[in-house]
Amino acid sequence: MSLRSLPVRLAILALVVLAVASQIRLHTARQAEARLQERVAGARLAAEECTRSLAVAEAAFEQLDQSVDSLRSISSAFEALDADGVPAAVYDDYLGSVDRYNAAVAEWEAEADSLQSAERRCRTTVAAYNTLVDSVRAAY
Repeated sequence: MSLRSLPVRLAILALVVLAVASQIRLHTARQAEARLQERVAGARLAAEECTRSLAVAEAAFEQLDQSVDSLRSISSAFEALDADGVPAAVYDDYLGSVDRYNAAVAEWEAEADSLQSAERRCRTTVAAYNTLVDSVRAAY
């Protein structure tokens, strides 16, 4: 090997090293982008699922709310039969309607608490997705 070819060989080696380093950086950036896309897709899926399940829970709660109102109306109808109170002939039926109403109210309260918890979790999930998307938009 001559001294004249050494600078040429060093220059070629440097170019090869730079090309390999560039490919490694590109590959690493593509991997990071793919991981970020997976995170965004997962966060979007979680937010959509949360929103869908919350809508179902809200619809079920609305039906329960209507059922409680209906049961209250039945008890009120018994109470309205006579100004002096519920007639003795229907008093057992009245007590049954009050028991059903009270049980429904207890269920309503538990479902209301559950729905509020689900709404908080859903808000947190959607906010996390929005924050992630905003950070991606700001980065690109």
